Amino acid sequence: MVLGGLRQLAPPTIALSLILSCVPTESPAAFGQNKVRYEDFRWRVLVTDHADIYFYPEEEELAWRAADYAEKACRKLDQDLKHELSSRIPLVVFKSHHHFRQNNVSPGMVGESTGGFTEFFKNRVVLPYTGSEADFRHVIHHELVHAYMFDMLDAGSAANSFMARFAFNIPLWFAEGLAEYLSNQWDSEAEMMLRDAAVTGKLAPFDRSPGGYFVYKAGWSAVAYLARRHGEEVIPRILAELASTRDLVEAVETVTGEKVPDMAADWVRDVRRIHWPTYGFLEDPESFGEVLTSPEGMGGSFNHHPCLSPSGERVVFLSDREGTPDLWVIEPGAGTEPRLLARGNRGGKMESLHPMRSSVGWSADESMVALAARAGSRDALIIVSAETGRTLAEFDPGLDTLEEPDWSPVDGRFVFTGMKGDRVDLWAMDADGTNLVRLTNDLVREQRPRWSPDGKRVLFASDFGGASGLDLRVLEVETGEVRNLRVGPGDQWGADWTNGGASVVFVSDAEGTRDLTMMDLATGQTRRLTALLGGAGAPTAARAGSRVVFPAYSNGRWDVVLVENPDTLGIPEAESVTWPAIPWDGREICEAPTPSPAEAPDTPSAPEETAAADRSADAEPVAPPPAEPPARKTPFVIDYEPRFRPEWVQGMLGYSPFGTSGAFRTTITDILGDHRIQIGAQVFRAARNSNAFASYSYLGGRVHWETGLFHVKNFLLTDRSSLGQPISDSGERAYFSEQRWGVSGAVRYPFHTFRRVGFDVRVMQVNRTHFDRESVDPAAGFVETGTSGSAILLPRVSHTFDNTRWGWTGPVRGNRWTVSLQHSLTLGGESLSYGTALADFRAYSPRGGGTVAAVRGLAVTSFGEDPQEFQLGGPHTLRGHPYRELRGRTAFLASAEFRYPFVEYLRTGWPFRAVFRRIRGNLFVDVGAAFDDPDGFHPVGEAHGGHEGLADLKVGYGIGLRSRLAFIPVRLDVGWPTDFVHSGKPRWHFSMGTEW
Repeated sequence: MVLGGLRQLAPPTIALSLILSCVPTESPAAFGQNKVRYEDFRWRVLVTDHADIYFYPEEEELAWRAADYAEKACRKLDQDLKHELSSRIPLVVFKSHHHFRQNNVSPGMVGESTGGFTEFFKNRVVLPYTGSEADFRHVIHHELVHAYMFDMLDAGSAANSFMARFAFNIPLWFAEGLAEYLSNQWDSEAEMMLRDAAVTGKLAPFDRSPGGYFVYKAGWSAVAYLARRHGEEVIPRILAELASTRDLVEAVETVTGEKVPDMAADWVRDVRRIHWPTYGFLEDPESFGEVLTSPEGMGGSFNHHPCLSPSGERVVFLSDREGTPDLWVIEPGAGTEPRLLARGNRGGKMESLHPMRSSVGWSADESMVALAARAGSRDALIIVSAETGRTLAEFDPGLDTLEEPDWSPVDGRFVFTGMKGDRVDLWAMDADGTNLVRLTNDLVREQRPRWSPDGKRVLFASDFGGASGLDLRVLEVETGEVRNLRVGPGDQWGADWTNGGASVVFVSDAEGTRDLTMMDLATGQTRRLTALLGGAGAPTAARAGSRVVFPAYSNGRWDVVLVENPDTLGIPEAESVTWPAIPWDGREICEAPTPSPAEAPDTPSAPEETAAADRSADAEPVAPPPAEPPARKTPFVIDYEPRFRPEWVQGMLGYSPFGTSGAFRTTITDILGDHRIQIGAQVFRAARNSNAFASYSYLGGRVHWETGLFHVKNFLLTDRSSLGQPISDSGERAYFSEQRWGVSGAVRYPFHTFRRVGFDVRVMQVNRTHFDRESVDPAAGFVETGTSGSAILLPRVSHTFDNTRWGWTGPVRGNRWTVSLQHSLTLGGESLSYGTALADFRAYSPRGGGTVAAVRGLAVTSFGEDPQEFQLGGPHTLRGHPYRELRGRTAFLASAEFRYPFVEYLRTGWPFRAVFRRIRGNLFVDVGAAFDDPDGFHPVGEAHGGHEGLADLKVGYGIGLRSRLAFIPVRLDVGWPTDFVHSGKPRWHFSMGTEW
């Protein structure tokens, strides 16, 4: 067992270390963030020809629309991929992103930018509804492409399914590119990102794409290029070949007869040929504005959602300058550095600032800023001081989501977009958080509302009608009348009032690029203000003066740009950018129905194909469908009943002079992942020497709980038991076997994503058999010299906080701490009474340029009749010192590290070829001590050469390297012990695992 990096067990020299070396008889992991289940979902299943739609009652209408989109997509994919599904696809639908983040299909945390995923082992598709029918349709189609890929790789065999999904990963450029190619139409965002990469020289061949969001767009273009070069039928042929080769490069080259690197290089040349001519008439934002967040000054690559104060003197915006999206403020022209106002992803009040889909608003007197933040299960409207960033007020209007707040310049009312049920509408609320009013009520998603200078109208964008995409509209607040302001080709969005309300400035891609456009409200005439090589995001304008700020995409990053006088801008001579004539332009895609304002129903209805299904509340219950496709005509609804299947199986065999070992481990879950069973076993030489466990976890509620059975048998050569007690008073090592068996239980209650309390308990029998050390012979067996045993109850309570963000080899930002207390109670046999208290704190602070300063402090003490003994020394604790050099009932450790990028990319030639990437270095200092009697602990005493130096207090310092080998984190350290008078010989430490 390792407690916060303090190794409590000496490594056995006899026992084999296999995949079950950590049988779950110990306490839950000390650190880690929490997936909080705020809602109690009551699941049902809508069965269709191709999919099982999992939903809960309050989203039933949404489930019927999802079924309609899924069936249309599957029928289309049957044709596009020349494949019929071997079984129905589980499709789990959540009515909001907040609910989606609570899913248990994926055991890990779901990021803010994740719009859906397809899980490997059971081919489950999981996605949220965000309020946009077009996006909902697209994500369903996109994820179903992945599901079809996995089904084609399975070839109808459970063994193939395991091998295809566990042992092979489809490269992202092809997996995501094909999903986009078959589910969407080329758009201005994809064009913007590809054009920017091509012209700025950052476009890499698609087979060497660095990943990230850009790989979706580059892969999309690459798959389209592949289809254009070899015909549409090349896609199903590649997938069919992939099912047998398990190698995408081999499959592509077999089907096309071309080398993938050559084709990727040709694709780069083709993209450049298309986009390089635009460099002659398109411009960078620096040519007409001031970039406030350049890489040299601001850092980060995501500087977005800027909002100009009413006077135009300050700008607030979201930036990942310190690794996570936080709220910053800057004063253009003042010569001052940006100032942090509010941090996201740090605590329960602001778990997220919605960097992908939100904005902020200023109060009329510029003393306060309104922003939307996720707090618990819903969004809240947070008011912070524009000077100090202190939270002044927090309003919870009870909506599922809340985004894009704006503050009325007249009466201080708020307007924002919010989701209620399955609709995103405009809402208004008084300045004190009362009088919540729904301003619109329809099936389309309104975006970015902005008050007019007189406080009587709200400007926003929506996709009413669907034919022309996003267009601008104005809502008369008093009458509720909505009228079109700008309806035209392409999309127009992100509008704001300017020139005292006489005109509006917005983003339009009507000319092929995402540019600022201005519209004179008196004449209705529009004027293109920019012709950007990259593209523009939503602008805001000052109410006094003529300043405008907007986010601009350039050189692969978003930056905030200030324009002093947009009225002077104008690009009458700029050419329109025509998207290339590519086969995916105008593909037949299953479009989402979008009603016009007059036709929008109060409640969405089921699609015609499903309207005849029996959905009455008192309908006779229907039995779950059998394993074979049901004879009953689809679609129909049944209640959800958990049915369990393995998610993965892991196993291995091993041999040593002491004998043969074998081990396996599997996780079995239901479709929704709320019920999780884990089973494992390890056999060493004979069944009586086996390790085995079985556990059941329930994750479907706010409280997570687990119970299990275990049996552990170890052969040890050490001076301590597995629970940490010394074997003898002399401190000598002994040969013995230890058997532990019993039951365990654990309960965790998360307050929010970052903080939880836990209670776990074990009831177990501990038996030890001692052997004659002189007669140990693995072939002949061991000679027993005695036995001992205890039955104990071992409860523990803990309190943990963790808001860290991780990099390549370990945490790079945030804090994590845990405190715990456990105490044993002897139930029978020999007495085994002890208690242990532990406190562990760690902090990580980015220092710029990829460097991180990290500190750690750990203290642990054991008390009672049979206290535990702790040991320091070695790679996990006190580097530069021998393993287990220090021991005692009380121990403490402090470490400080400076972590830095060392090698980003290194390619060697003769005598061997190799490529090394992302190797990080660190400088460290460790300080620690362990003792039994505090009175006998002497930090300082006589040191080397008779000079006074460190005595019982030990220090080590040194340097190290960290990287990954086949995704396994590895660490190499060299440390020197010192007493501040003399430094000892260097000691090398190699270990596996992430940094502390």
